[in-house]
Amino acid sequence: MFSNSARCPALGKLQAAQLVSQAWKDHLNKPDVWEVLDRTMGIGHMSAWHNSFDHVMDNLRTRQCHGLPPPCNPANPKDCVPQSVADFVFAQGSWEYAYTYNGSPLADEIALMGISGFMAVLRDTLVAHVTGDASKSTIGAPKFAYFSGHDSTLGAVLGALNVTGMAWPPYASQMIFELWQDHSVPPQPSGFYVRVLYNAQVLKLFAADCCDDLCPATQLIKYLDSIVPTNVPAMCNKGDKPKFRSSL
Repeated sequence: MFSNSARCPALGKLQAAQLVSQAWKDHLNKPDVWEVLDRTMGIGHMSAWHNSFDHVMDNLRTRQCHGLPPPCNPANPKDCVPQSVADFVFAQGSWEYAYTYNGSPLADEIALMGISGFMAVLRDTLVAHVTGDASKSTIGAPKFAYFSGHDSTLGAVLGALNVTGMAWPPYASQMIFELWQDHSVPPQPSGFYVRVLYNAQVLKLFAADCCDDLCPATQLIKYLDSIVPTNVPAMCNKGDKPKFRSSL
């Protein structure tokens, strides 16, 4: 349920390539901001905190969510991270999520290697319901399934669905996949529809050629087939080109 480079070496290479892209370097090239953060947060010696704004963003956002004061320079308690810098970091963090999972030239490959396994679970659960065959899914065809992940999980799923205008998923975010059935027609795959809600807002699944709130399940499944390779282990470990198949 997250981009696990430890289990997928090829993904690690893609992520490393992203970090040395010119767009990423330009985005990090903010010496005035880093000078304030290094001085007030004491992170000047922590190289991992300078590969992205992610760690800083997490720290500042957590404090803000809990009503805690911003970090201050131990040598000068009045020298703290100003709100303007915190807001800048939040914006940069959102840029990182949008770039990583949607805007980067490598975003599609990162989705294939990083989150396609979980997207397969979602797809196969839908297939189990619309076909009436619970064996199509590793978790069967439950009336309700609950998955708990991280911001990186939601970011990756949004990216896999090709959702534009992405921002960093706030704390306590949720995504709901609803399956609806049209009982005015005989039970068949074409009588099922999917609605996706992200933080109580309907997501338009344009990547699946759906313009309405309710997307025909067969169209969404067809799209998910296009982003769920059948050879993930070989693709991750040997760099094989992805192979796809229809699940209906």
